[in-house]
Amino acid sequence: MTPSIPSVALNTGARLPLFGLGTWTAMNADELKIALRVALDEGYRLIDTAAIYQNEHVIGEVRQFFFLVSFV
Repeated sequence: MTPSIPSVALNTGARLPLFGLGTWTAMNADELKIALRVALDEGYRLIDTAAIYQNEHVIGEVRQFFFLVSFV
């Protein structure tokens, strides 16, 4: 069972998580993969990323795997 992450309601009706995983300090792809897997397993759905971090490929890889496995 995934724990519930607190969130706030937006005026669109969508919910925005109050907690997220920051990835800007991640310098090692393997460590980032582990951190992302743990965060997603614990219910995090807000992952901070930007092109300047140069780690989007790692985040995309873990995200794709996580959501493929989650929906099977």
